[in-house]
Parts: sequence; C-alpha cells; structure tokens
Amino acid sequence: MNRTRASSVDAFGTRDQRNRIYPALEASDGSTLSLDFTQMSSLDSRFTFSRNTQGTFINSSGYVAWSDVNLVRDSIGFAVTSATSRGWGLPAGATTSLVNDRNGVSSNASRTSYTQSGSAAVTWSPDSSAVAATGVVARFWIRGVTNASRIDVGWYQSTLGWGVASDGSCTIVGGYSSGVTINSQTGVLFRVENLSTTEWTQLEVKRSTRFDYFAMYFGGAAATGLAHAFEFSDFQINLGTVAKPFVATSNAGGAGLQAPRFDYDPTTRAPRGLLIEGSASNLMTHSEDQGNNTTWNAFGSSVTRTTGQTDPGNNSTANKLVFDATTADAVISRSVTVSNATQYTISMWMRADSGTVTNVRFARAAGSAGAIFPTLTTAWQRVQLTFTSSTTSDGIEIRVLNSGSPQTATVHLWGAQLEAGTGASSYIPTGTATVTRAADKLTMSNIALMQWNQTAGTFLWDMDVQAETSTSSFAPAFAGMYRAGPVRVIRFQLNNSSGTNPRIGSDTWTATPSSIVATSLYTRPVGTPFKAAVAFANTGQSMTYCINGTVQTTVTGTGTLATPTLFLMHQDPSAGDTEYFPIHLRQLKYWPTNLSSSDLRSITT
Repeated sequence: MNRTRASSVDAFGTRDQRNRIYPALEASDGSTLSLDFTQMSSLDSRFTFSRNTQGTFINSSGYVAWSDVNLVRDSIGFAVTSATSRGWGLPAGATTSLVNDRNGVSSNASRTSYTQSGSAAVTWSPDSSAVAATGVVARFWIRGVTNASRIDVGWYQSTLGWGVASDGSCTIVGGYSSGVTINSQTGVLFRVENLSTTEWTQLEVKRSTRFDYFAMYFGGAAATGLAHAFEFSDFQINLGTVAKPFVATSNAGGAGLQAPRFDYDPTTRAPRGLLIEGSASNLMTHSEDQGNNTTWNAFGSSVTRTTGQTDPGNNSTANKLVFDATTADAVISRSVTVSNATQYTISMWMRADSGTVTNVRFARAAGSAGAIFPTLTTAWQRVQLTFTSSTTSDGIEIRVLNSGSPQTATVHLWGAQLEAGTGASSYIPTGTATVTRAADKLTMSNIALMQWNQTAGTFLWDMDVQAETSTSSFAPAFAGMYRAGPVRVIRFQLNNSSGTNPRIGSDTWTATPSSIVATSLYTRPVGTPFKAAVAFANTGQSMTYCINGTVQTTVTGTGTLATPTLFLMHQDPSAGDTEYFPIHLRQLKYWPTNLSSSDLRSITT
C-alpha cells in the first residue's frame, strides 16, 4: 500500500478530509454523502458508532489487534459515587475527593486518603474481554500528598500472582523524576519510592500475560498505621504492548470501546473497509492455551508443547506443538457444552513450523466428525469448520493420525473459537469463562446534513460479507433510512439462511416493493465484494435497483414514504433484530436525485 505523498500532511488525515458529507454543489457527481471506508482512518464525526465491548480486527500490518483506546471508566476521577461498580475499588476507610489535575484543570484528578492498618489498595478491575487479553499497559500521573514516599503498583492474575520483572515492567515515562526510584519486588509488585509531593510523575506499568486487576498499594507492607494521601490524574489502560494517546472517559464507559474497526486483509494488507458485526460469543474457554495440558487435553502418543511463541497479533501467546503418533493418534482437544441439533462454527489460527504440513486434522471433537485436513504453510491462516451438533457436548480437536505407521507434525496454534452460526466472526479471546462481543451500530441522526430528498434519491452500498453467521432462516441485515417505530423507509438487507438473496425495498409504501433478487441473477460468496444501488421516487412509488452491474425490474407500490429520522447501518435492535451478517463496508454514497439505469449499472460495476 505504498502511495506517493504530496506534502507533509498525514495521508490518512488528508483522505479523511476528502471522505465526508459534501454539500451537493461541492461534490463532483452530485452526491451529498460520499464515504470511502478503505481510505479512512477515522469515522466521520456526523456518524455515531457504538459497541460497549472490545472487538478485534486485522490491522494494516496484518496482525490481529484490539479496537480499544482507553478501557478505564472515570479515567479523570474515580472519586465518584458508585465508582466501584465501574471498575474502581477502594479500601474500607478510604476517603476520596476530586482535585486539580496535572494541568491545573479543576476536578479532573482524584485524591485518595487512607490510614493504613494492613494490606490495602486502590484497584481497577476490567470486563471479561480485557481479562482474557494478553499484553496490557497502564499509564497515569501520580503525586504524593502526605507520607507519600512509596506506593506499590502492579497487575494481578490469580494463577500467576503479581507481575514480576520477567512478566512486565514499570518505568517513568514523563514529568518529574528527580529522586524517584523503581524496584521490582520478585513475586510481588513494582515499588515506586521517593515520590514528590509537589511535582507530577508519569508512570507506565506493562504486563505481558492475562490479569484480574490493576492495583496501587498504599505505602507498602511496612507502613501500617501511617496516613497516606496520593493524587492520580489521566488514567489510561489499554490492551497491547504500546501505550496509546490518552482519551478522557466518564462513567459511561471507556471511549475506546466505541472505536470502529477498519479491517485489512491479513495476507495482502489490502484495506477491506469498516468492519460491522452483530453480537457473538466465543463458547470455547482458554482460547489461547493449547500449550497447557490442564485446559487442553492431550491423548494418544506424545504431544510436546512449547508456549510463548509469536502469535498472529505479534505477541508471544501462540503454542508450538510437536505431534508424534507412534502407536496411536496424537491429539489435543477441548470440549464445551452446546445445544443439540444446532449449527456451530469452530475456528483457529494454524501454521506449519517449517515447510508444508498436510497430515494435521482439524475437527470438531468426536473422532472424525466434521474433519478437514488444511494445507499448512509457515504463514498463519484461520481454519474454520461448520457443523450441526448431534449431542450436548462438543468442541475442537487437532489430531495427527497414526494410520498404521508413525506420523509426526510440528505446528503452531492460536485463537480457538466456537460460536453459533455458519461462519467465524472476528476473534473473541477467552480465559476461564466464555466471552460475548456486543453488536456494532452505526447511525446518523441529523439527516439534514445529507440533504435528504423525500421525493427522490439514490443509495449505493459497496460491501462484502465476512461470514454467514445467521442461525435462522431470516437474517435482518438492514441498512438505510429509518424513523422511530422502527419504520424501514428505504432499506437493503441480506436474506435467507443461505445468505444468497438480497432484498431491497420500503416498509412504508402500501403493496411494499420488497423484491428479492433471484439467485440466478446474483450469488454472494463470502468475502466477495459486491455493490448494490437503489433509485427510488415517491411519485409513482417506484424503485429501480442494481447489483453488480445487473439492473433489476422496477417495482411499484402505493402511498407515500414515511419521513425518516435517521440513517442506520446495519440493524435495529429495538425492532427485535438479534443478528445479522458481519460485513466490510467499503463505500457508502447518497444522491438526493434519481440516477438512471445506466448510472446504476456504472456505479455498481
């Protein structure tokens, strides 16, 4: 993706300025909404994007990445009512107040005072998605008030204990540092001493493994009976190994949780557009623990495991397994409770250690049921398999068959996922419990900005379907104009369990033009780009639509369109829509006029 840059202005920033809602006279083709999500690094401010959990995507380097920015609620002041319900925990007897932050802004920092009578700490506990993550960074400012010579900070995880030097670090990254010292307490915490009571010091505390909570211990274990007071400002906690720019958050939740995901092809690095998905759950716990015999069982002949290998996220959480099937099949597996006679998809990243491997079987747990033999190279690939359960206990299995003679294979494994539906959605890491990712929602409530025309108009949707995750015969993947109720004024949707037949129409005309494009005219393979356009006229209640260059018969109805109040992409949960196909939205355009059939053919070819 090398592109010539004409100036020192950031290339993505320049594209973001071009890809916005245009007044009709400024857009060369007359469109008043013109967005290309393959050329954008941020969402147009006129749109509202929401998702109240973290989500993963493929970044421009081809790595699996998190969409979070700041996971902390109340990041500029945890001294608020009911703070403990938003992740912050305070020791009994502590008093809190809001004070000026490091920039002198009133009530943007918190002060915590405590008379220590034992082991006590201010703690922060994340949601389950963050707990399951590997690699986390906390960055914040701290200043002492009284008895502030020492504070212990670190990450805790129940099966691993406190962070140690081999599992993380604590460093001074900004502000006052004269006299401040940091020492690693093996098996305990990082001890920060000689903190100033007049100057702010910025600390950064990393951890490379999973965690249960972040803690700031007052004074240390030898400080019993002392009264302590500290001031904290600008808390930033994000997943990964690099601290991101600070984003202030309130009790509504971490701002980063609402971050849209601009997805890329993991192999070619080509931009695939804005990733929009419904809610999904990874039913497979310990999704990255294939190297742990406690969570992933090994059967048959020898399976040698090595943890700490480079994973598709460019971290060190993958597992290297040597299968040596000498007298019986060599296999590792994980089981899970499922619903009988239900469609599921299992998926996992796999690669060969060297050369090519063709004798590894990836299957649902139960011997040969639903087995496939992927051709593995040294490049990571996500292998997936869809099946219908015939029991209430199923899972994932990776096996090398003995086949009457010794068989060996060395592979790397990472990111196991089991979810309902007929395709794999974006990866959802898990720990000891299953994890659910919330649905994405993209809306624009001020449609006056796009100069909505109640009489005539044209929409263009340029997208592909990431996976067929529908578990019913009707998947309401809506996109278009709506009003409260909800009433679908003009909408495009994918339909049917096979996902091959799009539907374009309006729910407000009598004798609704709601035509389904015949399979013989259009078939949608997963991952294949397609373009759909519709030109509609309230006078005569007509609608002409085109998909991939094929203009369809105009359909007509009676009555008038309802007046819309917002643009919505993808579904409306208030209408009872609980699922939809995950898509990559590459381009979205609107014209306040009808385009001709030849124009529709041109813009969708």
